[in-house]
Amino acid sequence: MEVHVIGYADVQNLEGERRELVQSLYERRDMLWSMPSDFGKIEAMEQFIADCERVGLAPLIASGLFELHMTLSSGALEREALTAFVRLMRHIDRYGDFVNPRNVVTMLNAVATSTLSILEDPTISLAQLERVIDLVEKQVRTRGTDPVGVMVARAAVAAARGDTRQTAQWVERWRAEPSEEWRADDLSVIPIEMPLIASFDLRRAIETTEQRLRMVGIDRDRLSADQLNDAVPLLAMLAFFRLRAGDIDEARRIADQLLEGVGIDVLARSVSPDYLIPILEHRADAALVVVDDVLRNLALDLNNFEALAALARNRLLADPNEEEARLLRALAEAAAAAYDERGGTDVQRRELDSFWWAGVEATPDPVIDQETWGDVQARALRILSAGWLRRNGPVREDRIPIALQDQYSELFGRFRELLSTETMADTDELAAELEVEGEALRCLTTRFCVPLFHSLQSSQLGANGKVVDLYQRAQRVIADDPTAVSASYRAYGPPTFLLAVLDGIATPSVPWSQIEELIDAEDRIREWMGGTNARIHFARAEIAAHVGDHEVLREELASMQKSLQAGQEPFDRTILDLVAIGQAAIPLPEIARETARRVAEEGTEAQQRGAIGWLCWMDVRDGVHSGAEKLADLLDSVDGDPDELEQLPGWALLEGLAETDRDLLPVVESLLAGATEGDCTEVELFAAASRVLQDRAPHDPRGPELRAMVEGVGRDLDDRNGNAKWSSHLHNRWLRSDRAFGARD
Repeated sequence: MEVHVIGYADVQNLEGERRELVQSLYERRDMLWSMPSDFGKIEAMEQFIADCERVGLAPLIASGLFELHMTLSSGALEREALTAFVRLMRHIDRYGDFVNPRNVVTMLNAVATSTLSILEDPTISLAQLERVIDLVEKQVRTRGTDPVGVMVARAAVAAARGDTRQTAQWVERWRAEPSEEWRADDLSVIPIEMPLIASFDLRRAIETTEQRLRMVGIDRDRLSADQLNDAVPLLAMLAFFRLRAGDIDEARRIADQLLEGVGIDVLARSVSPDYLIPILEHRADAALVVVDDVLRNLALDLNNFEALAALARNRLLADPNEEEARLLRALAEAAAAAYDERGGTDVQRRELDSFWWAGVEATPDPVIDQETWGDVQARALRILSAGWLRRNGPVREDRIPIALQDQYSELFGRFRELLSTETMADTDELAAELEVEGEALRCLTTRFCVPLFHSLQSSQLGANGKVVDLYQRAQRVIADDPTAVSASYRAYGPPTFLLAVLDGIATPSVPWSQIEELIDAEDRIREWMGGTNARIHFARAEIAAHVGDHEVLREELASMQKSLQAGQEPFDRTILDLVAIGQAAIPLPEIARETARRVAEEGTEAQQRGAIGWLCWMDVRDGVHSGAEKLADLLDSVDGDPDELEQLPGWALLEGLAETDRDLLPVVESLLAGATEGDCTEVELFAAASRVLQDRAPHDPRGPELRAMVEGVGRDLDDRNGNAKWSSHLHNRWLRSDRAFGARD
């Protein structure tokens, strides 16, 4: 079905649903244009263009294709950018009359800057690029628009081919045109024109640049701060031309003026590295700042030949025998060969010999594994490992080198594999593998996330003692550099801290001094990990509950609640409440009941079931028999799965069900199946299970085996704690055969 084309002049006259649809597309355009220039934007742009095509909205199809082209260019996706530009030209050829003429002129003029960008990719043939320029020229002739953009593009292609005569001719034709878009006094035009002139007449480029500086009112000896900022790219270019012409002292004077006037950070942001690095050769420290900035932002493929040559020259002058220098030299030579092969010339290789390698000591070729060298990412890692990674130290997420982006992303994607391992051996092996990969990339995120997720999984697998050690390693990364890791990863910290606290307190081999260090460190980094200090009070309450200090327990639980009300934790507050019920259930029943009621109203479905289970246990403890039946019904409602009663300990479930007619042995089996043998954090479950097995299955060897394990843990806890509280607690509540098993005291 033919779609009726909507032109720029038709938009205001649309009515009804069609008007609303078009208006929504214009609003969507504004939102899309402001998105970060990444693959998400590219996908969104393609969908937007397709939606505009279905409606036949010619102006926004053109705008969408142009924005897509610009986004791809900014991401150094030159081949894809060229494809988008061809699509735009075909759209203008067919529907250009429906697009605002001013926008058409802008899009056609972009052929110059687009050509300069696409020329950076030596895999795109000059013939292919010339065919695109032909498409643009056809539209320029048809519409009678400014032809200079096409002339600039043709001059750039001629220069890439090494044809100085053709380059000069196109520049002369350009300057003969009275173009408003390409005026001689336009600060954005001068940096495009002068390098083209320099390619065939360096002295003329110097003289013309100085003339243009005067034309725009820039006097090097009387520069205001505002003028200096505007003049930086032009003066740096002039200094580079002076350097190439042999006027070294003058080039250095300009470089010093810029360095002292705006500083190295501004220069690095606003000046092309192939100009800036050479003119700063006499200022080695400043030049190295630029070199490292460029290495971080360069793909280290065969594009950007001049930038690669500038990097290689800098490192060769620093130490020609260093691997980094020799690798960069090899890459620059490979890039020069690729550019020359595309243009059917030897201009780039001659430029290497005559300028970039001038005064550079000859070096042996690096030993290169061709399989590695042919892999852009593997090659980039070898180059950056030879220098940049050593100089810049641990790599933060916001400082990842572009050339290694995929390798870091792949590594980040594997962190969560640690949460799905089945055994500690598998977990330890994977963690070691990830740490090796992370150290090869000097990845700071790995130093945080691997021990963090390793700790989390160790807790799930009952590897007592490791949980605290591993979490402390993660803590130290944040303590050393609080902003080193993104908030999305730091958010895993608080819940893991809680598990580390519970594990450390329950594990006899973890000394109290280490637990105190764990809590104090968490308090220091709390502002970076997010949330209030509720979890610190929780940790102190857990200690108080463990050692039987009921007064401190009461105070810390009250402080935790006050803290929760004052701020928002980065995880569900009811998790803290649920675990706190267990802390208070026996020593502070009134607090436990109040907390359980709150969670039963405010928690998630699973949390509500856990809180209701606690309330049932409390009823049984208080002599209300119906609580046991309610607990049995609650368990039946989840098909007998204890895990669905969140944070209701297995010992409490068994005690609560003891007054029913239910066979407790299947419940014990289910609970033991979900627990890890020997896990100290489950010692109370093992004690209760041992008692049930000895009472109801006296021939089951697990009963006495669990009892022996529980008694051993109790003795070890007593030794660490300096009292007999835990042995007494375990014995008096579960192991004593003369006490009836159940919730009642």
